[in-house]
Amino acid sequence: MINNLIKEKFKYFVIIIFVFFSISSVIAEEIDWSENYFPFSAEILSSGNTFTEDLSANYISPALNDSSTMYFSTSFLQSNTQVYYIVYKYSYLTFDLFYYDWNKIEYRDETGNDLGYYYASNYSSSISYTRSYKSFTGGLQVRYNLKEIGDLIKDNISFMPYISYRSDYFTVGGSIKNIKLDSYLLYGGFHYNFIKVKMRLDYFNNEYKLNYGFDFYLNDNDNYVLFLGVADNKYTAGFGIKSRNIKFNYGFMLENEQIFINNFSIKLKL
Repeated sequence: MINNLIKEKFKYFVIIIFVFFSISSVIAEEIDWSENYFPFSAEILSSGNTFTEDLSANYISPALNDSSTMYFSTSFLQSNTQVYYIVYKYSYLTFDLFYYDWNKIEYRDETGNDLGYYYASNYSSSISYTRSYKSFTGGLQVRYNLKEIGDLIKDNISFMPYISYRSDYFTVGGSIKNIKLDSYLLYGGFHYNFIKVKMRLDYFNNEYKLNYGFDFYLNDNDNYVLFLGVADNKYTAGFGIKSRNIKFNYGFMLENEQIFINNFSIKLKL
C-alpha cells in the first residue's frame, strides 16, 4: 500500500513539473538552435527527414515507444562538419547527447577583409520522461544547449512537451519546440503491409515546411528496409539491416546531384 501511495504522489509530481516546464518555455531566450533538428538519425534522414518510431527520434520527440536501447549515429557533411549523436533509454527515462564539430570557418569583417579562421562547435544534452496509456504516449524533454563560436559562448535550456497516438495502421504525434518563437512539429504515418508513408510538418516564424518519405519492408521480420523521401526539395534515400538485437542504418541526402550528407547509425537493444 505504501508503494502504491508513493507511485501516486510521484505521478502528480511529474504532472506539476510538466506544467511548470511548459510555462517556462514561454520565456525561453530567442537564440537560433535549429541545429537541434538536424536529421541525426539515418532512418529519419533517408526517409525525407520525417520521423521514426524508435529511440533515434529522441531529438524530435521521444514519445514514441521503444524498449531499453542504445543508439549511436555519426554524420559527415561536404563542409567537413561532423556530427555525433548518442541516446540511451532505460525504463521511463531517456538521455541523449549530440556534438557538432563545424571545423574551421573563415572570418571576414564588413568590408570583406580576411581576418583568419575561427572554430565553432555545438553541444547539447537532454533528459526525457515518457509514459504511455493505452495507445497514447506523452511526456516532457528538458534540453541544455551550448554553442561556441570562436570566443563567443551561448547556452540555454529548453522544455519540450510532446504526445503521440499509435494504432495498428496509424501513428500521429506532435511536439512544442518553443512556444515563444511559435515553433511546433507535427508528424504522422500510415503503415500497411510492406510499406509505410510518413510526413512531417514544421512550423516556425509563420512558415510551414512539409517533408515526406516512404519505408519499404522487404521481409516479414523487417530485417531489410529501403528508405526514400524528399526533404527541403532534396532527395533522400538509404537502407536498414537488422539482425537479432543489432540494427544498422545508412542514409544520404542529394543536393545538386551530389551526396550532401552521409549518416551511419547502429542501434543496440539491451
